[in-house]
Amino acid sequence: MGIPSVEYLKGYNIRHKIHSFYSKDGYLLFIIHLIPQTPIDKSLLFMHGLFGTPANWYVESTGISMPFEFLEKGYDVYLGYTRCNFDLQDYRLHKTYKNTDERIWDFSIDEYTLDIQEFCKFIKCRKKNPLYGFGHSTGASTLLMYTIQCNIQNKTCLLDKLILIGLAGIHQKYLQTSIPLIDSLVKSHKDLSAFPYTSDTSYMMTFKTLISLPGVSEITRSVIKILFGFDGDIVNCPFGGTSVKVIKHYYQLLKSKKFQMYDYGKEKNLEIYKTETPTQYTDYYSKINIPIYLITGSKDILVDNKDIKKHLSFFKNNINMKHIYWENFIHKGHTELIMNLSNRDFYNLFKFVKK
Repeated sequence: MGIPSVEYLKGYNIRHKIHSFYSKDGYLLFIIHLIPQTPIDKSLLFMHGLFGTPANWYVESTGISMPFEFLEKGYDVYLGYTRCNFDLQDYRLHKTYKNTDERIWDFSIDEYTLDIQEFCKFIKCRKKNPLYGFGHSTGASTLLMYTIQCNIQNKTCLLDKLILIGLAGIHQKYLQTSIPLIDSLVKSHKDLSAFPYTSDTSYMMTFKTLISLPGVSEITRSVIKILFGFDGDIVNCPFGGTSVKVIKHYYQLLKSKKFQMYDYGKEKNLEIYKTETPTQYTDYYSKINIPIYLITGSKDILVDNKDIKKHLSFFKNNINMKHIYWENFIHKGHTELIMNLSNRDFYNLFKFVKK
């Protein structure tokens, strides 16, 4: 079977290869390599957001597509898939467990860092070039979490720069109103079952189905577009999947207003973290020693500028604070940050990448 995100590439006449391998904990991983005509000595890893796929970086783009623009400039571009992505439903998703085995869905956002580790190892084994991580939304928080996990575990971080776009993790304002909705969604599913494995079990897929039905009001379409920051047709935007446990993890982040690891409860927390409460990622911001470029959108209501300021407040004791940059892209919603870049937006981003 073809992989949808790769199928979308056929219309762009871009040289590419798809590679597959397994994560440390047995999950099938895919990565798409976009091959430059005249390569330079830098590689870029792009990670999509929650319910997204690699195609989100270029499908429905009405402005500059980051991966394609960097590809033209000679960068080796890699687009990673998170584990158990809905886009890959025709494949066996785990080395040991069948797709129907609920144990396959026993992962939170924390485990996405294992995917990042394998992606980075794969890229670095091919070329020893500097490797920069681009992440959108959950993809951004996962790259940041990976960097911190390396520090906690005394491992070498294989990323040399981070470009974090619409960084999820701390949500103090708008998303707080969604807590009752997420609570009801989580309670309506089994503890470890696949959240979106069929279209009727994911509220994102339900939105997609809903707005494509005849007779759905333009008001409904407009509300959804505003919420997720879509400029184009949301129906044509490819959706991915995840586990209920990931949604539970987000629920915990919203309730606690903290950027922390998964909360298993006091007893299991003691076993895993050696404390009754989960490890706070923000406690380790002071030890991050690679340059970071934060990008937000002035119309983004999923990640408000106040949320980013909260992230920045935890960097205040970091001696490398001068290497942390923040830029707010004007008139950009959450998804428009990667689908609708202007020449000016890309120019500012490119200045940071080529330093």
